Amino acid sequence: ASSGTSEGKEIRLIESTCEFIEAAVHTILCIRGVYPRVIFKAMQKFNAPVRMSRHTKLTDYISDVVEGLYQTMKKGIVHKVELLILKQVGKSQTLAENNIFEIGPEIAQSKFSESIHADFRAFLIRLLSMDMVRPRQKGSDLTFTLRMFTSALNDSADQNWIAVGPQVDPWDGPRSEQQKDTKRHKN
Repeated sequence: ASSGTSEGKEIRLIESTCEFIEAAVHTILCIRGVYPRVIFKAMQKFNAPVRMSRHTKLTDYISDVVEGLYQTMKKGIVHKVELLILKQVGKSQTLAENNIFEIGPEIAQSKFSESIHADFRAFLIRLLSMDMVRPRQKGSDLTFTLRMFTSALNDSADQNWIAVGPQVDPWDGPRSEQQKDTKRHKN
C-alpha cells in the first residue's frame, strides 16, 4: 500500500513509533549508564540528538526486539512497552528504573500525521536533558529488560517474546492481558 492510502498511513505511524522507541531505548541505555558512553555515537532522529550503540550485539538485539514490536503493533494488540533498568544486589536483581511507553491497541487504526515527529523530537530532547538532572545509575552491576504488554497472546507473535502470565495493571485494573518479556541482555 502506498503511503497515501489509509493503510499506508497506519503502517507509517507504526514504523515511526518503532523508530522512536528504538532511538529512545539506545539513548536511555547510554544516559542512564547501563553501558559505557564510549560504545554510543551521537546521531540524529526526528531532527533531535540521540545516542546509538556501536556494539553490534546490542544493536542487533534492540533491532530484533523492535521488529517483534512492529509485527505485534500491526495486529493492534500492544498496550505498552517497558524498559526496565535492573541493578544486581547480591544474588538478586532490583528495579532501578522503569521507563514506560504507552501505546494502546488503537495505533493499528490511527493515521500518520507529521505532527507526531514533532512530539517525538520534543521527547528525545527532554530525554537527553534528563542526563543533567537525575544522577546516573552507572555501574557494571546494571542490566536491562524490555517488556511488551499485549491484550492477547497470539501464536504468530514473534518468537523473541516469552509469555510470563496474566498481568494486572494498577492503572487499568484487572484485565486478561498477557505480558511478554524479552530475555535479559548484557554483554
